[in-house]
Amino acid sequence: MRRSTFALMFALVALLSSAASPVSAQGFADLPGLERAVVRAWLAPATTESGATSTPEVGPVATSATPAPTFDPATMSATIFLSIGVFEFDSPESATMGFESLAGYVTQVSDGDPQFAGGSRTELGLGEQSLSATNAMEEEGIPFSYLLTVVRQGELVYLLQGTLVRLDPMAEVDRLVSELLAGVAEDGPGSYDEAGGSTGGLWNVFAHVEPVIVPGTETMDGTIKEP
Repeated sequence: MRRSTFALMFALVALLSSAASPVSAQGFADLPGLERAVVRAWLAPATTESGATSTPEVGPVATSATPAPTFDPATMSATIFLSIGVFEFDSPESATMGFESLAGYVTQVSDGDPQFAGGSRTELGLGEQSLSATNAMEEEGIPFSYLLTVVRQGELVYLLQGTLVRLDPMAEVDRLVSELLAGVAEDGPGSYDEAGGSTGGLWNVFAHVEPVIVPGTETMDGTIKEP
């Protein structure tokens, strides 16, 4: 797999976990009316074709002592990276403004990232507002696809970003968003587990979300804004 794809995966994890990247000149945590926000990410491990592990060069985001995961996409049909941010606002009106800011982010990234070149950008018909950018392309003979989607339902806005192998990005977006919409945000902070086991509170939205993953996929939870 190309180093740029690894760079994208780690950059997106850092982007959501730190809430430091701009959205219409604002950080995610600074969106007007935002009360709380969390992010969950999935990252698939595996081996290279030679069976040996390796650590790709992904620039300044590769600061952790944990080796970067590698995999054999020649035998995979799964999600290799997915992050989902869930943002709860103080009113549907604030959520609408938040959706517009995040939709601007989707547009900006999909316009500027070559991995979305030649792809499509469309409304999903799910939730009250939605915008989804997807693309499919081959890299070194491997069929990859990419998704970047924002959806609003009431006071909640969802931001999905992912890289897939041999999966239809539109079908996965529809399924994942439907699973998110089936979840219910609970009052209170819930129980936080950075290893992906967070429950209750806003984390309850993920109760029905089941990405197509391979054994050993790492799940990571992060807080963008605490109530």
